[in-house]
Amino acid sequence: MAPPNDRRRSESGNVFAIVMIGVVLFGALMYTFSRGAKQGTGNLTRKRTEVVASDIISYAQRLERGVVRVMSNSCSENFISFETPGIDSYPVNPDAPTDFSCHVFNPAGGGLSPVQAQSFGITDLNIRPSGGTALSDVGTGAQDLVVWFEDIPAELCQELNKRMNHSGTIPVIADSEAWEFGATPTPNQHWGATTTALGTLSGFTGGCINRNAAPSNAQYLAQGYSFFYVLYPR
Repeated sequence: MAPPNDRRRSESGNVFAIVMIGVVLFGALMYTFSRGAKQGTGNLTRKRTEVVASDIISYAQRLERGVVRVMSNSCSENFISFETPGIDSYPVNPDAPTDFSCHVFNPAGGGLSPVQAQSFGITDLNIRPSGGTALSDVGTGAQDLVVWFEDIPAELCQELNKRMNHSGTIPVIADSEAWEFGATPTPNQHWGATTTALGTLSGFTGGCINRNAAPSNAQYLAQGYSFFYVLYPR
């Protein structure tokens, strides 16, 4: 039988070994958890980009259907209105009929519900229906009715182009008009006057570009990445 002091030393050694094993196991667990958390964060970021891209394209397609619906009400393209109280980028069209039959966001017209830009979770995103963009090789060369999603992240721009079946680098555009449809540009109330070259997206009715110059006035696209979708080619 071992003396009491020897037993205490043996027990102390066992406790110390158990504590050290616990520390090692805890450290390994924290490393694994931390690594998994980092990977999870990356996956969530990619997933969020995919979700937002789907939401933007879905909303653009809804706007397109709303435009088709009001035009089936015998609305001329000049009478279409995106007027929405509280959303300045959807301006009033004073030529629209007072019965709201040409209003995209009205039960009597397109029957759509407007989506606020901030609901997409992107800082500074602006949604702008525009009649000031004659997209190259789209329609007959006149100004097309387009919705722009301005100021989006580069990775979202890439994902949008991927979903629109565009490969290659994002086209860099020097300039583009984006008159707010229903505002009062020159030469007339609804349609601007400048043809926009789209580089590798020429002829496409949707895609994302990079405008590399600061706008000279508020009716031009913001500098940076913007997604366009044609609502009505002219």
